[in-house]
Amino acid sequence: MNFSDYNFSPSDLELAQKSVKIKTFNHQKILYNDYCHGFIFVKSGQIKAFKTSENGKEILLFKLNPGDECLLCTDCINVLMQNLILKISENTCIEILPSEIFKNLKDKYPLFAKHILALLSQRFAKSMEVMSAILFMPLKSRVVDFLQNHAKENVITMTHEQIANEIFSAREAVSRILKELENENFLRLERGKIILLWF
Repeated sequence: MNFSDYNFSPSDLELAQKSVKIKTFNHQKILYNDYCHGFIFVKSGQIKAFKTSENGKEILLFKLNPGDECLLCTDCINVLMQNLILKISENTCIEILPSEIFKNLKDKYPLFAKHILALLSQRFAKSMEVMSAILFMPLKSRVVDFLQNHAKENVITMTHEQIANEIFSAREAVSRILKELENENFLRLERGKIILLWF
């Protein structure tokens, strides 16, 4: 975690650096926004942020990949995103600046506060983008967009259920769209993988 860009005093810079804790999470661990985790930096792995609906469905709002920073403090998250669940999608290591230290530094240094506000704005904008896609983008377009953005060497190793969860749809509907695309020679379906033929 790098604090050199926010004009911290030497003593506060040393305090921030000494206060950072390293924490690891196993695959499928779930974090709820009922606890102030503080300010985090993802060293390795991936964290997915989901919003839950009243009927129990989940919407993937954003992902945190290596190098990403995020504020996992309930006071701030609750302003933008109620009922947020964070899922560890693979073994993950993060650096954490504890919430009490973070809040003091944010209040004391305008550059740091500005950086945090920018991060929150980015998360909010991404969430609105996801919501707009769900409300206004046809399912077939959402499936195609997902395939294009997640294929590695034209191959996607995900189940239909996993894709459906990512784009907030039902597995049956996603399977139907994938079969249509296969019949149109855009892709080939194999067990546990999807091979893109023309995108």
